[in-house]
Amino acid sequence: MLGDCGDDETSATLTFRALARAPFPTLVIAGGRDDASVLEAAAGALDAAARDKIVLVSTLREIALGRDTLVLVAGAPVGRYALAGGSCGFSESDLDGIEDDLGDSHRGPRWLVSWAAPSGKGPHSVTLGLEGADAGDQLLARWAESIGARGGLFAWPTTQAMRPAAAGGRRTPSQGEPASDLELVVPSLGAVLDRADGSRVLPGAAILTLDARGMALDPSSL
Repeated sequence: MLGDCGDDETSATLTFRALARAPFPTLVIAGGRDDASVLEAAAGALDAAARDKIVLVSTLREIALGRDTLVLVAGAPVGRYALAGGSCGFSESDLDGIEDDLGDSHRGPRWLVSWAAPSGKGPHSVTLGLEGADAGDQLLARWAESIGARGGLFAWPTTQAMRPAAAGGRRTPSQGEPASDLELVVPSLGAVLDRADGSRVLPGAAILTLDARGMALDPSSL
């Protein structure tokens, strides 16, 4: 889950309890509005069985999935959208620290998984906003390139949610087509998302697959 877990302990606890009913664990990365202490308190309020299903991963650097590596960046650039001083955000020095910890030991593809999306370059970029403006973050884009993360999963901006892109936004993969540099802004579990063209994305989850060809969005998600 990429952020927007709840603005207070009560709402975040309700979110986690709902997620804990799923038959699989949920990895939670804090978003731009999320407060780390709120998420920790909400997870601590769960019963033992539910607590085992909710894994807070905002402080982790990477998660290995076979030959692929998910590189995690919590929060928003320089704390934008923060509700309070404890809300999650990152600066250039934070990204440098993550890069130092990652090192050069990865054997396969790296995927950036963060609440904020890096800026794009093409006409199909996942960060295209109103009137074609780029709503992504340039610092994150440069950093993703420096660590070799060619694609990734994001939650903001929502202007092109659930429209996968490849080649830095220069093309749109066909339904179910794997891409070694696929990028996607995922849907929200609890809110309708408005796209730049006025269309909407209903609450839900993106289903993705990873194989030697890359990442693909399952057509059943659309």
